[in-house]
Amino acid sequence: DDLRAYAAKHAAELPKIIAFHGSADPVIHVATTRLAIEALRKAGANVELYTYSGVGHHISPQMRNDYSAALGAAVQAATERESMRNPAGS
Repeated sequence: DDLRAYAAKHAAELPKIIAFHGSADPVIHVATTRLAIEALRKAGANVELYTYSGVGHHISPQMRNDYSAALGAAVQAATERESMRNPAGS
């Protein structure tokens, strides 16, 4: 309960959460991830879910490409925010 309360209070402060999930995953069903995503959204978190048709409990090439692109964009955004907070020479 403490974790839920903390998450609800601070969800909007979290960085964007991106989930990648295969629609044919027999280990963790995509419906479970959808419920988690919806709960995070209701708490105010910025979340996005990518689903991959026919992909099971593994990382497909397309999933890897999408993950790499999302990670690169997140690093770029963080770098830009940091440079705005701490301009060179100040």
